[in-house]
Amino acid sequence: MKNKKEVAAAYFKAYPKTEKIYVSDDLQVFTSKNLCELHCNTNRIGKQYSYQVFENTTKSSSKKNTKPSVDDRIKAVKELATVADVNKFLKLEKAKAVRKVGLDRIHQLQKADKNGKNGTPPPESRGDKKNKKNK
Repeated sequence: MKNKKEVAAAYFKAYPKTEKIYVSDDLQVFTSKNLCELHCNTNRIGKQYSYQVFENTTKSSSKKNTKPSVDDRIKAVKELATVADVNKFLKLEKAKAVRKVGLDRIHQLQKADKNGKNGTPPPESRGDKKNKKNK
C-alpha cells in the first residue's frame, strides 16, 4: 500500500462500521482527529506531517443502521393488526408521539374486537354455550 486512499480502503474493509478516519503522510490511521494531529506535530523524526480525512461510503457503514423516523414508525404502528403486535412494538418505543398513536391503535383494535369487526362475531351472535344456558 503506497497511498492514503489504498490505506483508507483497506481500513474500511476491515472495520466497516467506522464512519471517518484520518490518515497521516506516513500512512498511520487514526479514528480521532486529536490523536492524528498530535502524531503529525510530535513524531520522532521531527518532521511536520499532514493528514487527509476519509469517510466510509460503503453500504455496511453504521449510518445505514439508523432508526426510522417518527413519521415512519407512526405509520407502521397504525398498520398493525393485533393488540399483541402493537404492545410488542411499543415495548421499546420511547417517542411520546408514537406511543400515543400506539395506545390509540390498541383502543381502536379493542373496540373493533367488541363489535366483532375482527372476523369474530360478538358473543351474543356466536351461539356460545354460556349464552344458551342463560336463555
